Amino acid sequence: MLSANPLDDAWVRHLAQTYSLDESLVRRLGDEFLALTEPTVKEYVVRSHLRYQAQGLKNDEIFRRLREEVARRRFRVEPPSERQIRRLIYG
Repeated sequence: MLSANPLDDAWVRHLAQTYSLDESLVRRLGDEFLALTEPTVKEYVVRSHLRYQAQGLKNDEIFRRLREEVARRRFRVEPPSERQIRRLIYG
C-alpha cells in the first residue's frame, strides 16, 4: 500500500545528492511519476474486486475492504466529464 507520502526522505536525499538536484524538484518529479503510473480509482476497484472474488470473498466484505484501501492510497485522477464539471459548478 502506498502511504499518504510515498516518497521516502532518504530516497529523496539520495537522488538529490547523486544528481545535484534540489530536494523539492526530486519530490515533484517523484509525485509526477507516481501520478502517471498509479491506477485510477475505477481501475483499482475493478481489478481488486475481481481479485477478491477469485479468493471467494462476498461483496459485503469486498466493498468494506475496498473502501478502506481506497482511503489509504494515492490515485491518478481521470479528467472529469463535462457532466461532472457541471455538477461541480452547479451542484
